[in-house]
Amino acid sequence: MPRSSPYHRATARPFVAADCRGSTLLEVLIGMLLISFWLLGNAGLQAASLKLQKGAEYRLTAVTLAAELGERMEANLAGSLAGQYVLAETNSAPASQIDCSARVCNATELAAYDLSQWSQRASAVLRLKTLSVTDVTPPGALTTYRIAIAWEEPRGRRQYADAVGQSSGSTNNSTEVMSHLATKVLRNGSN
Repeated sequence: MPRSSPYHRATARPFVAADCRGSTLLEVLIGMLLISFWLLGNAGLQAASLKLQKGAEYRLTAVTLAAELGERMEANLAGSLAGQYVLAETNSAPASQIDCSARVCNATELAAYDLSQWSQRASAVLRLKTLSVTDVTPPGALTTYRIAIAWEEPRGRRQYADAVGQSSGSTNNSTEVMSHLATKVLRNGSN
């Protein structure tokens, strides 16, 4: 029989729970810590997702508004070809004294009414910064309008700077200015 050392026992000692005292509590605490980090990360992702969703909603609204004005221009082709759909850069809706929904209007009156209704709707659904509609028709070409819509979107804690490190003039601490530019080309019957 081999000689056994004092550190080697011939018989195995039975498992005693006292040897593992506190290890399960430590495992539970580490698990809770990991779950709390996961929950905080998930909450941050949800907040970012909601912010991006709102930004996408604003952009979709701007595109829809530009398309709506383009359709109004096509419906009033005489006013459009005469250059009546020009709106100087503004941040509020111009008032129209004429209500073309209650009576028949000529092309000029309808253009003023359309611009008033359109800009009021834009002011109502966007955090509007500026609106403008300009006639950019080159000489002898098709009638072309440029529709510009600018709005403010809330932003996070990001700071923007220009090339020399100064804060950009188009942003402040809580919003940034976004814009959509659309071009509408109109054809008359002879083109």
